[in-house]
Amino acid sequence: MGIRVKCDGDQRSREIRDGKKRREEEELRMVKSEESEMERNGERKRREEEELRMVKSEESEMERNGERW
Repeated sequence: MGIRVKCDGDQRSREIRDGKKRREEEELRMVKSEESEMERNGERKRREEEELRMVKSEESEMERNGERW
């Protein structure tokens, strides 16, 4: 038989540290994902606002020309 070394404390500390690091990385991924989603939503909102402005502009132009839908 060989010599047995008990290092449960070190092992446990390492597991806790690794678990904490994984949680932090997961939180960071979630934050980045949320930021990306917000950016996409913001871009979508900007496009919708631009389309609405264009439609209103076309409606105004038609009214000035005496046209109706």
